[in-house]
Amino acid sequence: MNLTYATTPPQARILFVDDEAAVLKAIERSLHSMRNLWECEFLEQPEAALNRIRSTKFHVVVSDMCMPEMDGAELLAKVQAMSPDTVRIMLTGDLDIQTAMAAVNQGHVFQFLIKSYKGDELIKNLTTAVEHHKLKESERNLIRTQLEHSGKMAVIGQLAAGINHDLNNIMTVIMMQTQMVLMDQTCQNIERPAWEQIQQAAERAAQMTRELNNFSRSKVETSYTNLDVRSVLESSLCIIRPLLSKRVSLDLELPHPLPAITGDTGKLKQALMNLVINARDAMPKGGSVKISAYKESIFPESLSIHPGGRCGNYICVKVNDTGCGMDAETQLNLFKPFFTTKAAGKGTGLGLFMVGKILEQHHGWAEVESIAGSGTTFKMFLPVATNTTERNSQ
Repeated sequence: MNLTYATTPPQARILFVDDEAAVLKAIERSLHSMRNLWECEFLEQPEAALNRIRSTKFHVVVSDMCMPEMDGAELLAKVQAMSPDTVRIMLTGDLDIQTAMAAVNQGHVFQFLIKSYKGDELIKNLTTAVEHHKLKESERNLIRTQLEHSGKMAVIGQLAAGINHDLNNIMTVIMMQTQMVLMDQTCQNIERPAWEQIQQAAERAAQMTRELNNFSRSKVETSYTNLDVRSVLESSLCIIRPLLSKRVSLDLELPHPLPAITGDTGKLKQALMNLVINARDAMPKGGSVKISAYKESIFPESLSIHPGGRCGNYICVKVNDTGCGMDAETQLNLFKPFFTTKAAGKGTGLGLFMVGKILEQHHGWAEVESIAGSGTTFKMFLPVATNTTERNSQ
């Protein structure tokens, strides 16, 4: 018996295997309310089920235990070998210890269902199984995406290192020659401003190539050292400014005394860059981005306004934009992998997810404040390094 419910692309495909046609018919009736979400198939023969799995992807397979050709444990073990991501459920009328051991050891089942179930209980358990499959699939896709990204970054890093080496040599020649001209007493006053501008531009270009090289060489593993937040943010501007159009202004506001944090420079710059890119994309017609930082102490009584926060002393790095803002539902999903509000092909849904992961590696967290149509503020909380005192950055 092969019954298909969904007329539109299904959210899940579920295969039921039982040698009793009456049982399959009862299951079919109990799932009537889910016919628009799930595509369900019903087969009485285990071998027929295996042949079907060879040609079709199923999210969930539900098998009876006692069948004449092949028992459920053996069937589910073969399903696992053929389709490891398929969630396997054992449906049995008598769950004794031998049945349970066979199902676990051979079929690695996700759930056991007793045949004396109610329709709503079956739907609840199947819904959990479908969600479990989606989670496994998302994790696999995330790993694949990260591996592909790591490979691309390795190539970009090698390319950047080679280009930066040549550019630094060129910039060195320009700066040395302009310095010689400026030191020449015969250089006319009318010419001096032009040479000084050339020298300043060459110095800025050299600084940008150094920052790009440092960023591209950032290790996958986090390398923790004590960092001056002000220096990290100021040096990040060299790689952030080129990302913004002329219609977007960038302002950096930092107090001089800031305590040190313990972290990885490359990872923190990556998180900051992701937030600025998000801000830029939220302002297609232009606007302003403001980056600021300050020290904040979190006490038990203030944890209610810092979801996910912990007590202690932190540096809060704030990125504020005047863009389109977000509604409450969007804010709840921001840091989930693959969530994006951008058009297909315009975003991976991994930028803010990686921001959250980087902050988690640094024992910090992120917060967002936004109102649709009124801009957005992202806050990155980073723990103050222990046994450090505030210092003035030069």
